[in-house]
Amino acid sequence: MTEAETTTRDVAVAMLRAGTATIAEVAWLAKASHQRVSYWAKAAGLKPGKARDAWLQRTWRALRAPKRKKK
Repeated sequence: MTEAETTTRDVAVAMLRAGTATIAEVAWLAKASHQRVSYWAKAAGLKPGKARDAWLQRTWRALRAPKRKKK
């Protein structure tokens, strides 16, 4: 594996781990197949669906949090 491929895989796995992108989005960005990105996630021990759900819940809660008035 070349250095560029390793870097691409590492960035893709980091995005999936953080939940900021779906497998389809990462595949498009990395110009790789969905199957390859799924393999990368599985090899890293990730469950991209769970990470994505957690990220969306955190984002939603942050947007819905009541604004506190400063005194």
